[in-house]
Amino acid sequence: MLGILGVFCVMWACVAIYTISSLNSLTKNAEVNVALVNDLTLVHKGSDQYFRSQTRLARAIAVLQNEPDKGPEIFDGAKLALNNMTQALAAFKNAAHPGLDDSVVQELITDWSALAEQGATPLFNAASSKNFEAYKQISNVSVVPLSVKFGASVEKVNGLIASALLKSEQESNRLTQMSKIILLIAFGLGIVILFLTDRYLNNCA
Repeated sequence: MLGILGVFCVMWACVAIYTISSLNSLTKNAEVNVALVNDLTLVHKGSDQYFRSQTRLARAIAVLQNEPDKGPEIFDGAKLALNNMTQALAAFKNAAHPGLDDSVVQELITDWSALAEQGATPLFNAASSKNFEAYKQISNVSVVPLSVKFGASVEKVNGLIASALLKSEQESNRLTQMSKIILLIAFGLGIVILFLTDRYLNNCA
């Protein structure tokens, strides 16, 4: 009798340990997913705000060419987008990047910083000071190659994030499925042990 109860206790102790371990792993996977989604959001925001700043600058320049007396407020939209871009960069630098190749992350940060400091900001300064020649020069010579490099780095990081999220999802599904199987096996063995216990008690009566 004690042997049967001992087997029953050991079995459920093992099930409990495995379940707790699986839950801990699922929690870690969820935390990784949150961090990766945050990275994805920041990269998307940085890219989106960069293109918004360029579009708004081009629109402001077009207006100024027809209405040269327009005030500096015409650049407020472009300035806001540029600030959002640099804020997203700062947040990305300080964020966690679990599961991502550090060299690829650093490459994105380098290209993003270069685009902001050597491309987008000088371009805004030239436009806001109404230096149209400098604006055209910076736009054609500096911004284009920096933008291309930034876009390539964004694609690399997005690919890594998508791969890491898929891997995390597959691992979570595996752990969930294994937990279900183990619980079902333990339930079946519990029924068998209950039956054997009942038979043992009947034989002893």
